[in-house]
Amino acid sequence: EMFALEVKRLKSPKKTQFLYFMGKFMFNLFTGMEMYYFASYLTDAALLPLALAGIAMNVPTIIDLILSFFNGAIMEKLRVPIGKYRFWLIVGPVVATITYAVCYIRVKNDLVCAIMVTVMLIIAHFFWALAENTYTSLPAIITDDMNERSNMSMLCGMGANWSSFLFGLIGMPLILLFNGLTGSTTHGYAVTTLVVGILYSISYILLALDITEAEKLEMAKAARNGK
Repeated sequence: EMFALEVKRLKSPKKTQFLYFMGKFMFNLFTGMEMYYFASYLTDAALLPLALAGIAMNVPTIIDLILSFFNGAIMEKLRVPIGKYRFWLIVGPVVATITYAVCYIRVKNDLVCAIMVTVMLIIAHFFWALAENTYTSLPAIITDDMNERSNMSMLCGMGANWSSFLFGLIGMPLILLFNGLTGSTTHGYAVTTLVVGILYSISYILLALDITEAEKLEMAKAARNGK
């Protein structure tokens, strides 16, 4: 006797694929602040001593490397009513946005500032890494159609490329604009981070809402299998 296998396909392919594209686009805009401007902020705007700036940049990298061995397990073991995928898509960007924006707040004491930046950056990296791991795993979770998965992978690459190009053009003008509006040489970095972080959070939240039905089916399947 032959059994028909249930094949998952996207309910609204264009909508889901557009949201998937925007998620990557906004994530790269957000992380562009660190890629393009974090080092120069610490030394040229915040005027931290080079030794402290080096600690603030290098210690989080080492911690990231250590935590990367556990990120997958943390993501998989989480059990929450809304499901682990939607949880990390919603919580990850919001926490990352808040903590990373704090990295661009200059307090008077150099050592305190360096410690604050280091701790906040570790937290931001941890949460955006979990959100990004969730994001990249979505195609395999929400569709069995190889064409749909291929399209999502292509759109992910396009989102990364386009956002990198765009942020290279608008990043510094935005920082200078907000510096002028706040009358500060540092606040513009924090405000720019907050603005792109809010857009990043919204894009992931919309994606989380879009996959609600798919995740509920996945949770039901896991429950049947005793996982």
